[in-house]
Amino acid sequence: MDYHFKTNDEIKNLIDTNQMLEWVQYRENYYGISLAEVEGAFASGKRPLVVLEPGGLKHFEDCGYELFTVFLGGFRPELLRRFFSRLNPDPDYNALRCSGMLDELEEWPSAWHYNVRIRSFNANNIEETIKEIEDKYAAKY
Repeated sequence: MDYHFKTNDEIKNLIDTNQMLEWVQYRENYYGISLAEVEGAFASGKRPLVVLEPGGLKHFEDCGYELFTVFLGGFRPELLRRFFSRLNPDPDYNALRCSGMLDELEEWPSAWHYNVRIRSFNANNIEETIKEIEDKYAAKY
């Protein structure tokens, strides 16, 4: 899938008219995947590759497309690095946000039926991870 930049009002309109399969608001901006983008990929005979947080998968439950899902765990240090690089001046806000992030990390592996679960993804073993995903994908399709 490719990035397409829209104004917040344009994305809000897409959400309100059920034209977004997945979205999130981070700070004052919206991010997401449009129904048209996914339908266009399937219509052209392609299977779209979409990278989401597990919470975003819930929006795909009713899309009617067969999904091949992969869970990659082990990103806790990266998520914490990002969290601390975006601290808010309000410590109570930071504590609440951090608590929510850690709760989500605990729920992610069981939040969805994944075709492949790699709980301790290691970028140094990327070839092995890709091979595992390709083998399971090939077995399914």
